Amino acid sequence: MSPLNTNDLHQIFKNLDQNGDGFVSLAELELLLERIGMQSTQEELESVSGKTNLDLLDFESLYDTIKQKTGGENQDGDGDKELENDLVEAF
Repeated sequence: MSPLNTNDLHQIFKNLDQNGDGFVSLAELELLLERIGMQSTQEELESVSGKTNLDLLDFESLYDTIKQKTGGENQDGDGDKELENDLVEAF
């Protein structure tokens, strides 16, 4: 599977933003991460993002941060692909 691009992330964001206000709450994001097997609290997400609600640019930035962190943990270099596959599979 090819890496997630901006359009993919936009579609995931749109699916998460169920009330259509242009923001994803950390509670909504926490549910997505749980769905793909990544345990994280709202407090941890706020610590990483510095915000309680994310717009699309914040969401993309947070994705990049998570991608970097998970990619560094996997010795065979499949961390990025695994995260991307999980996010796509969640939707």
